[in-house]
Amino acid sequence: MKNTGLEHELITLTPYPSLLTITEVDEVENARQLIISIQNLHESNYVYLGSSSVSESSFGYMLDPGQIFTADLKTNEELYGIGDGQVAVIRLIRNG
Repeated sequence: MKNTGLEHELITLTPYPSLLTITEVDEVENARQLIISIQNLHESNYVYLGSSSVSESSFGYMLDPGQIFTADLKTNEELYGIGDGQVAVIRLIRNG
C-alpha cells in the first residue's frame, strides 16, 4: 500500500491496552516507516504508552494532560496506550 498522506482520529483509551500503530508491508518497498504523533486531550487523566502489556506501573512513556508524543517507528514496531484507570481521549495523527 502506498503512502496516502496523514490519517487522524480521536481515540478513547480505557485501562486496557489499545494498539495505536498500523503495520503495513508495501509490495514494492517491502516495508515502511510510521511517523506517529499523540496528544493527550484529557484535562486531568494521564495516558501511558508502551508494549502490549502497558499498565500504570509498567510503561515506556507517560503523557501528562495536554502533552504531545511523537515517534518514528519501524516496520512491526507496535505502540499501545491506556488511560489512567479511567478513560482518556487522545488525538492520533500518523502517516497513512
